Amino acid sequence: VSQGCLCGVLESLLFERGGGRMRTAKAIGKKGSGLCSRTSIILYILILVLVYIVATMSLAASSAKKRIAILEKEKLELAAAHDEDHQAHSEDHKALSVEQKKREADKVFLASQSEQLAADLEVKTKALKTAKSAQDKLKEQLDITKQKAEELKKLAKEAVEKAKADEKAKADEKAKTEKKEAADAKPADKKEDKEGGRRDKEPSGTKIKGALPEGDKPLLMGSDKKGEADLERQAAVKAMFMHSWDGYKKFAWGTDELMPRTRAGHNWLNQGGSIVDSMSTLAVMGEVEEFKKNAEWVKAQLHFEAKGDVSFFETTIRVLGGLLSAYEFSCDLYACDEGLLTKAKDIGDRLLKAFNTPSGLPYASINLASGHGSTPGWTGGAAILAEVATVQMEFSALSKHTGDPHYEEVAMKCFRTLEKNHPANGLMPLYVSVQTGAYTSNHVSLGAMGDSAFEYLIKTWILRGRREQWLKDMYDKSVDGIQKHLVKTAQIDGHVYVAENKGGSPIHKMDHLACFVAGMFVIGAPYSNDPTGHLTSATGVAETCFQMYHKQASGLSPENVEFGGGGMRAGAVYNIQRPEAVEAWFYMWRATKDPIWRDHGWAMYQAFEKHCKVESGGYVGVRDVRVAPPPLDDTQQTFWLAETLKYLYLLFSDDDTIPLDQYVFNTEAHPLKIWSSVGDGKGG
Repeated sequence: VSQGCLCGVLESLLFERGGGRMRTAKAIGKKGSGLCSRTSIILYILILVLVYIVATMSLAASSAKKRIAILEKEKLELAAAHDEDHQAHSEDHKALSVEQKKREADKVFLASQSEQLAADLEVKTKALKTAKSAQDKLKEQLDITKQKAEELKKLAKEAVEKAKADEKAKADEKAKTEKKEAADAKPADKKEDKEGGRRDKEPSGTKIKGALPEGDKPLLMGSDKKGEADLERQAAVKAMFMHSWDGYKKFAWGTDELMPRTRAGHNWLNQGGSIVDSMSTLAVMGEVEEFKKNAEWVKAQLHFEAKGDVSFFETTIRVLGGLLSAYEFSCDLYACDEGLLTKAKDIGDRLLKAFNTPSGLPYASINLASGHGSTPGWTGGAAILAEVATVQMEFSALSKHTGDPHYEEVAMKCFRTLEKNHPANGLMPLYVSVQTGAYTSNHVSLGAMGDSAFEYLIKTWILRGRREQWLKDMYDKSVDGIQKHLVKTAQIDGHVYVAENKGGSPIHKMDHLACFVAGMFVIGAPYSNDPTGHLTSATGVAETCFQMYHKQASGLSPENVEFGGGGMRAGAVYNIQRPEAVEAWFYMWRATKDPIWRDHGWAMYQAFEKHCKVESGGYVGVRDVRVAPPPLDDTQQTFWLAETLKYLYLLFSDDDTIPLDQYVFNTEAHPLKIWSSVGDGKGG
């Protein structure tokens, strides 16, 4: 390219662009053609290149700025999108965490449920096995029960046949006797004395030596209705007694009590308690040979010299009362066994020393060897009412048979002492001072510690020939107080019960022991001003005593019950084979002949047979009557043989078996013959 052309081009490019640049062009033009020298051209090119570079860089910078702005915007958008994604991811993570926790909880719950189901399955499996085992046992028991039922049926059949044969034999004997008496004109009772009395095994009481004549008999409720025997049930009760007796003979002979489950004997009186206590029951059931075996043991083995301290009350009612009753039965069964009376006199003489107190009321304990007496500390040194006022029948009978009045005199003096301090309402408190004869408490109860004191007022009066009006007056005042202050009717269920009283306030509790009140009302009703009212109270109390059994799962009564807003409920929940309820039903049967009383007794029999029988021999009590089957104790009480089974047997016997116009029972259910109301008062 020529320099001219290049300069022209440069000039055209650099200085001819618009009016604003004309001064520069002109200025350059003035310098002439030097501007188009080679050096200038190179300079121009360099400038041009520099301008291009600057322009290019400017454009590049501008473009870069725009790109940076775009990138920044994209960055912000990306950051915002990232934040959104992060938040969404966080929320998703939280949701996932919650879901995971929920799944973990569900897993734990399902594991727990699985374990629970497994445990329930195991429990139900065990229960099923137990139920199956129980079913097998029940089936086995049912088979045994059926077998026993057959045996009882067989026994009953045999008893009926025997009874018929005995009746025929008695009728033949009676005809023969009457014929003989008519021939020799001798009284029948003297002939019996000569022949030594009955020798068969019929229940005693049908022929009684020295029986009271019609005009001398005490009054009885229901004497116009004759009760016949229920021979089948009577035989079942006798079988129960013999099972109890056989167990005692096998495992505990000579001791006081049998422990059936242990198969051993136990002593607390050390006086052969079960042997002496059972003799009158053996006599009532016609077991003459067993009776004789007991009598021989008593005469040969029963000694009192080294017995130490004993309960004055328990020894009197069980041992002295048992020996005297056995002596009277021996006179009717074969011949009066004087050895029994000798033993009775021996123990009576030792017990007599207990009366050596300032008031004449006996000590609670007596040492049979030394004669030293004492009272318990827990009574504050006082005597217990029942223990000082429940010995008069026994000591009176001892005087009758020995001819020594001293025994009855000291015993009857106790009643005279109590008469002097007899409360206006007739309710004698539980504790009495042996020093002064005054009462030392304000607690009245016809249950434990008080019961038989009230019973002996009417029974002693009847036993002794109904001649001591002051004794009857004490009873009348007491029984009026009982009716007014102690006989209550429950608001909830209408049960009639005998409450206690302390300081003038009622205690709504009734002991099983207090069931005797029904029998006491029956005995005294013919001589009261309100016989119907007394019989009504007796009926209510006797029915409540049945409910004490009926309301328990075991069918057995607790030791006591309480009455409150919820009605009757068990107090002390054990049962020790007590007799007072069946005693009440026995008297109610004799007075009314209502079969309900026999049904009550049979229900009691079935409960004892079901729960308390020990197959090797004997029956036991229970520790908690509220459950079935109940937990058992290990004692066959002596009064189970003396009282409970005797009254149960008599409940199903005819009225001629221990007629109540010839006998009165002591508080241990030993029958004693009633004295005549005329002559010397000592009976026939």
